[in-house]
Amino acid sequence: MPNLEGLPSELLLSVARYLPQSDLYSLASTCRKLLSTAEDILYDAPVIGMPYSEEYQNPIAMRNRVFIFAQTLLHHPRLASKVRLFSVSASKGGAEFTVHPDAMSLAAGYLREIGLHSPPWANRVGDWMRRLNVGDGVAWTGLILAIIPKLCNLTIEILSDSGFTTASTYDSYHRYRHEHLEGLFGYLDEACDPASLLPPDLTAILGLRRLETLYYLGYDIASSWVSLPKLQTLKIAHEGRCPDLKRAQTQNEIPSPGINVQNVVLEVSTLLLNFNPTIRSGALEDHFLSSSLYPRSREVKLYLNNQQYNPDYSFVEDDEDPDRYHECIDIIETPGQGEADMLLNRMIPLSRTLPGLRIDVYKDLDSSFLHYVSPFSSFCAFEALTLLSLPQLLLLGADYGVPGQQHQFVPIYQLLPRTLEYLEITSPYTSVVDWLEELRSYSELMPQLENVTLVCSDSRGDPYPALRSHIEVWAEEAAAPGFCVQVFWSDRDLSPWRPQGAWSHDCDPYVMRLVRYLERPHIGK
Repeated sequence: MPNLEGLPSELLLSVARYLPQSDLYSLASTCRKLLSTAEDILYDAPVIGMPYSEEYQNPIAMRNRVFIFAQTLLHHPRLASKVRLFSVSASKGGAEFTVHPDAMSLAAGYLREIGLHSPPWANRVGDWMRRLNVGDGVAWTGLILAIIPKLCNLTIEILSDSGFTTASTYDSYHRYRHEHLEGLFGYLDEACDPASLLPPDLTAILGLRRLETLYYLGYDIASSWVSLPKLQTLKIAHEGRCPDLKRAQTQNEIPSPGINVQNVVLEVSTLLLNFNPTIRSGALEDHFLSSSLYPRSREVKLYLNNQQYNPDYSFVEDDEDPDRYHECIDIIETPGQGEADMLLNRMIPLSRTLPGLRIDVYKDLDSSFLHYVSPFSSFCAFEALTLLSLPQLLLLGADYGVPGQQHQFVPIYQLLPRTLEYLEITSPYTSVVDWLEELRSYSELMPQLENVTLVCSDSRGDPYPALRSHIEVWAEEAAAPGFCVQVFWSDRDLSPWRPQGAWSHDCDPYVMRLVRYLERPHIGK
């Protein structure tokens, strides 16, 4: 009689992935084969706290989960080898969970092996062990990283004790723990060799040797993370301060063969769009982002964040000063406050070698500030650029196609580099059709351009049906443009907030054809 056990392992795994977590626990208790299948799914991508999640309201529960998960992996190494993706939010404070003596002896064995890696690590493991004994949640998080050998994707957030409860998500100084490496892997002994004061070589940590993708949320990030040998994608949250990699190279803090990162994702403040000197993240400074530091770079993606922590924030509402009980405030609020070219000026050190550049709004927050930012004037300085993605407002300006346009239109040959192969315009408006016609007329000057993609969003720009009908009519009337134009949509456009069918009459392609025909000059005469 056919049963689940008779299915091939690959098919069984595919079916089990559709089960909720509670059903996976039931599946694991049936037989050994199904136990292995359930474990493959349960331990493939464990999550102990998502960044900015509501779980912060119960920090004790989150800390206990760190202890329980660590001890489970210590007692069952086969489960540790199944972990590929790991997301963790950790804090120092003690927990209400008792550490089993066997777990401490197993942890000591891992730490002794790490201490044999080099003298600096030998000086650290003593303090690391002491922190494990007193229930330091960050130290136990470091132990988890030391016992999962096949980890390839890590999201890590190291909070201060106040960060778990009251610190604002935009107040990085108080929200995150300082000296995060020491919290994870122990402080150096006081009487240590001065050479040990260099940032530790993180390849001694088993779970970081194969790491390919890192999303780091913290007050600052050490150069040791950036120089991990297998790391290909590095993402740094908007609160983090980036290291001085040039100084790290000159002081031999970055081991051979150097930095292998290919994709850099940065959440940057819109303070970078003006001449405000107060920002000190270092995200777009040449000591962190340059061609010499990232010889294998393929793409840089920037998420613009227009909010910052309100230093006058108060939990107590004050009618005389209502702004005081707003946790975060907007940076760009009026026209002319931002210059998009300021981003490119800061990225000049990458201009000769960078193949891909993507720019978007952070987590699709309120993007109205884009109307107040002057668009880019030219990407021609990027000599190797083949992929470019950005909102229409930053490419053409907020008033493009509007009667009385104030922004001076930049000719295509001055705006885009000749090397461009793929152009993606996010949150487009129907006015982009006129610009595409202009682009078509310059197609001989851009022989490598193959594809232009319009990505619609229900929250920004014109909706997908409107763009699709305009592009369809334009493609019928225009001569062969020399490049392919495609229109896509976000998931939200499939279920718009408007009543179903509200767009059907306004965006009907047949109506569009009639309107464009009547607008032709010979009809007017």
